[in-house]
Amino acid sequence: MVSTDRGLATRPVGDFAIAYLGELARDHGADPYNRAMRDFEETRVWQSLIFAVIRFFDIMVREALFQGIEWHMWLYYMPLFVKGIARDYRVDDPLADPDDEWPIRYSFRLYESFSVMRD
Repeated sequence: MVSTDRGLATRPVGDFAIAYLGELARDHGADPYNRAMRDFEETRVWQSLIFAVIRFFDIMVREALFQGIEWHMWLYYMPLFVKGIARDYRVDDPLADPDDEWPIRYSFRLYESFSVMRD
């Protein structure tokens, strides 16, 4: 079973990600996630803090489910991440094509968040 100690360890990760998104909201023009998505390798999508946090919570929730825990508070962080991303989301980079599947880097983060919640 998932221990209480491990659960407490995830709270700083989730709270940090929410605070990080809050800091990015202060200057949408300087927000790196509002830049055009372009190529995965070029934009280093796998090195993104937000991507890492979404993956971390995905792993933690899946592990809890695997252990028979059908409800867990970690899942409730994901809507907070989505809310922060939606608040910060701006397709104003001249290189971003609004008709692309993922016009900006936040687009892919939203896709990942919804995929994790759906799964």
